[in-house]
Amino acid sequence: MEGSLAGLGVPLIVQVLESEAEVNIAVGPGVPWGLGPHINGTEQVHIASQSASPAALRAAAGTRPIVVVGRNLHRLPGAAGLIEELAASHPVVAVEMGWPSAWRPAGVRAFVTTYGASRANGWAAASTLGLLPHA
Repeated sequence: MEGSLAGLGVPLIVQVLESEAEVNIAVGPGVPWGLGPHINGTEQVHIASQSASPAALRAAAGTRPIVVVGRNLHRLPGAAGLIEELAASHPVVAVEMGWPSAWRPAGVRAFVTTYGASRANGWAAASTLGLLPHA
């Protein structure tokens, strides 16, 4: 992780969807990934990066920070620009659940890399962000 998560609070979770999800013998089309399977009570939205409205996301978040979650964000059409545009005027944390590149989004509070999108990776990211429900 790069940056700071201090005082993150309860964010709006924005999961960036891929236009074509990769399917292999380990990950079928119905396998949940991201932070969603691990958090309760935190608002989540699912978007396609190339058609997302930064203004609408900022309005939905209000005063809450935005956590943008995706796989291979640097390769998804429009994702890098969306994250950087949001971060220019709003507190943003980017969570890379694919294999990270040298790209780092400008202006974000933190950049979290999980090196994979398995259920365990999603749990680790949710834990790092302080979003796991209390037992």
